[in-house]
Amino acid sequence: MRSCGPATPSVCPYNVATLPDTVIDAALATHPGLIRHGEASLNEAFVAPDVLVPDGMPTLERPDQHEAQEFPAAGISAAARFVEGRARVAGVPERNVQAVTAAAAELALNAAVHAGGSVRVATWQEDGSFFCQVEDDGAGIGDPGVGYQPPFDGDQRWGLWQVRQAVELIEFGRSSRGSVVRLRVRRGADPDARAHPALTRL
Repeated sequence: MRSCGPATPSVCPYNVATLPDTVIDAALATHPGLIRHGEASLNEAFVAPDVLVPDGMPTLERPDQHEAQEFPAAGISAAARFVEGRARVAGVPERNVQAVTAAAAELALNAAVHAGGSVRVATWQEDGSFFCQVEDDGAGIGDPGVGYQPPFDGDQRWGLWQVRQAVELIEFGRSSRGSVVRLRVRRGADPDARAHPALTRL
């Protein structure tokens, strides 16, 4: 089975013979189109996002063990240095250090521009991964699927698309403060790692 949206060239493959039913059920609920045995059709099991998550974005609170700092809107470079330093202390491979630093800088800049005021950046380690969470007082991003495709027709949201390319996982949510975006990269050695420049386009 391959899941896809009718308005997008993206296709997500799922092996129904080996994947757990919970994974297949989640794929069916979140993809409007299907391709089975080469035949494309609309997916009757698709659930609209506002129905699937009726209360809006999920809650993404920080764990008890974390480090956080507050940065003014003019302190984005300092926020990036904070993330870079914490990632290196956590033993994150250099390739992933550069990726998460650039991604966090883009998110902090977005927060400063669109939400105004200061930005809180938190980091922690968990299960072999390094997490970075950017929080602000704004309303947040209403579309959890933003950034899955390159922007079209003059859309300026290139940053979020590039952030998705840089890290292993990005989550949008809410916290007791307001809007939250969480990033995750691997801490362990990357067998495919090569010398990568910083992602300066973010």
